[in-house]
Amino acid sequence: MAELLVVSSEYFRTIDQPILAGRAFAESDRAGSVPTCIVNEAFVDRRLQGRAPIGRTVQVWREEQSAAEPLGTCEVVGVAANVKRRADELEVPTQIYFPFARFPSDDIYLVVRPA
Repeated sequence: MAELLVVSSEYFRTIDQPILAGRAFAESDRAGSVPTCIVNEAFVDRRLQGRAPIGRTVQVWREEQSAAEPLGTCEVVGVAANVKRRADELEVPTQIYFPFARFPSDDIYLVVRPA
């Protein structure tokens, strides 16, 4: 199962996480547009077995206690470098990022990068 993360269009630049292929989110990635996502290297390696990810459509599921519910599909527009979220992680999790402009939420974490 992949971690699902909703991020702003500036997230990857802010945390200095490179986009290795494709592109970062743009302002055009919002409600009413083609659903887009960015996956990390671990996702490409484990879920796509290294196949070219850009332009591929992936099915996204949300797991609820004992059942999985389909959330829909998204087109992969970018591949982000792997990042461990905690120093004690032994393995980088597979991650799918979604644009905040498409999925606004009031559950927000503020990420700040000092100048």
